[in-house]
Amino acid sequence: MPVKKVSVLSLLLASTILVITALPISAQTQENVISLAHHSNTECTASVNGMSTSGLIAESSGTPQAQGGVCHVNEGESVDITLTAPTDPTTIAVQGLKDNSIATYYDENHQVVGTYTAGSGYVNELPALMVSSIKITNQSDLLLENGSFESPTSIDDGNIAINLNNPTEIPGWEVVSGNIDWFGPGVAAADGARSVDISGSGVGSIRQTIETEVGKAYVLRFAVSGDPAGGLPEKQLTVSVGDVTETFTYLLTSENSVSNMLWQYHTIEFTATEPTTELTFTSLVDNWYGPTIDNVSVREGQLCSPASSGELPINFVNNTNEEVSFHWLSFDCEEGGGPVLAPGAQEQGITFPGHIFRIRGADGRIIGLYVASAENTTASVGEG
Repeated sequence: MPVKKVSVLSLLLASTILVITALPISAQTQENVISLAHHSNTECTASVNGMSTSGLIAESSGTPQAQGGVCHVNEGESVDITLTAPTDPTTIAVQGLKDNSIATYYDENHQVVGTYTAGSGYVNELPALMVSSIKITNQSDLLLENGSFESPTSIDDGNIAINLNNPTEIPGWEVVSGNIDWFGPGVAAADGARSVDISGSGVGSIRQTIETEVGKAYVLRFAVSGDPAGGLPEKQLTVSVGDVTETFTYLLTSENSVSNMLWQYHTIEFTATEPTTELTFTSLVDNWYGPTIDNVSVREGQLCSPASSGELPINFVNNTNEEVSFHWLSFDCEEGGGPVLAPGAQEQGITFPGHIFRIRGADGRIIGLYVASAENTTASVGEG
């Protein structure tokens, strides 16, 4: 087969893209969980409803680890702290953060409930001039294994051809027909460093079986692009999940490249009819350069769209004078959370230096933040 030419979970101040999914917490499930993400070179303490962290369960990353509800973190280092409160948290205060640093709080549903800037105190507001970016994924909440094709990590960084002779080389996935190309970091992934071209040297098919509950509704979400190294610009694939099969087309443009894949997100709703459900991606391109997929996830729930109901206000404070585009979100109709990208729903906006978008869900909770950047004027906020 000819070789194709193909050329962080951290907290970063004034970053470009904020992708919010679910927050990994090692604390056991309890009634009220607040997560504090902050950047500081000094000791910090936190209190919920006036109770100091000495009355909370505190867990953190950082050097050293949080002890007794107090976190110590080195300058330039990022840290996550999980605080479990005994009562409904309505007021949060943080002391000792470095000036201009920012803390972000998440509730028990892993939704952003507020941010805090050193020297300020508030409930569910955004008095910030800088916004940190944090990418979070709770693997236990994901029904699908290895959805971004990142595992295993102990392999080389090149592209790997996978066929029926080694069908399970990507954990969680199985090649069921033809062959595929497992792209390395030389091709910009939608999430992480790897993605999959489901046309290795022709039509390929990849499958995963997930556990489901009969009669329950689910949402499949995935990113699609096309291998820009050659072939026709139209890249087609079919996606089958349970009893639902849909065909999708990705059209390459002159702007597509291995460093700029211009990923598009799609969702499929389905209802489980069996205790296990098969998910299959099949290429319809019978040559070397086919449709590429990444960042696949399945979650419980249904879609409803604040884009049509008008229940998704976007508020911003004063980072760029460039035009930016942003995507509206849709939500789990029953739970009011679990943001996913609304199919085809996109709005354009003009920002000014220092603009920060604060995204609220239909129930009023802050579910995302986006800082505009002249270097990358397109950003998505939603599951990653």
